[in-house]
Amino acid sequence: MQWERRHAQAVYRLLEASTRQEPLPPFDALFEALPGTILEGGEPLEEVVKKLEGLPMSSCYAFAELALDIECQT
Repeated sequence: MQWERRHAQAVYRLLEASTRQEPLPPFDALFEALPGTILEGGEPLEEVVKKLEGLPMSSCYAFAELALDIECQT
């Protein structure tokens, strides 16, 4: 979770530095309010879990493939 929080902070800083007309809510409040149901690639968690369950490989290999796929989509 620590790495995801750091990743989110980096995204937050980029968004904060962009030309926005309205200020962002504080990072901690925004991060804690996120439901965590959308992955980095924008795909809903439920759909990714269905993909993972449908893979014919060993669960460890399938999980690694899925993780790499998600990271490559960002």
